[in-house]
Amino acid sequence: MIKTNANDSNTGSIEINASNTDAGLFQNTPNPFNKSTIIRYSIPPAARKAIIIITSLDGIKMSEFNLINSKGQGVEVTGGRLFAGTYIYSLFVDDKLIDSKRMILTR
Repeated sequence: MIKTNANDSNTGSIEINASNTDAGLFQNTPNPFNKSTIIRYSIPPAARKAIIIITSLDGIKMSEFNLINSKGQGVEVTGGRLFAGTYIYSLFVDDKLIDSKRMILTR
């Protein structure tokens, strides 16, 4: 946070709050994976809806994770639920696409 002195008559008060309130999606680890992987994310506290959707490369939805009211900042994806291959996972916050990443499942 940066704040100027409000008592100085030559300057106004300016506040810049650098809190971590922006949404973000991070690369899954490990990648490639064969048993399980963790997808980490951040969502703003004021978000009303946040989901991660995993799709195949041809656009078929394979899995969806509701993130609102979740206790952590990551979801675990297990390899047993998907076939070996490359997938795209995307973070949506309040129906806005934030980011997408690729992950690879091996056998």
